[in-house]
Amino acid sequence: MSLTFTSASFTYCVFKQHRIDLKDKLASKQALAGKAVLISQLQKGEHIFFSTNNGGKTITETGIYLGNNQYISMTSGNVGKKNLSTTLVQQNYVTARRVIKNIYK
Repeated sequence: MSLTFTSASFTYCVFKQHRIDLKDKLASKQALAGKAVLISQLQKGEHIFFSTNNGGKTITETGIYLGNNQYISMTSGNVGKKNLSTTLVQQNYVTARRVIKNIYK
């Protein structure tokens, strides 16, 4: 038996360590938590969501916004920092959610 650690499992664990329960380890279910945020209003710690089928609405990947147009995510078993400005990311971006209350007040 092999276990798979997905981008949604990664964000679930990170938020859980900070006492934020996303309630689910599926990216599509995590996208229901919190309040919707426009990409132009992203703040550090926002939960961001992507579709891997070129702009489709089915959410399959997730990450955490770091600021300065960068986010962290897990892909193919590796955690890495990525840029929101790439064409691939722009084509696959679906939404962002604010799950941290009173962020930077």
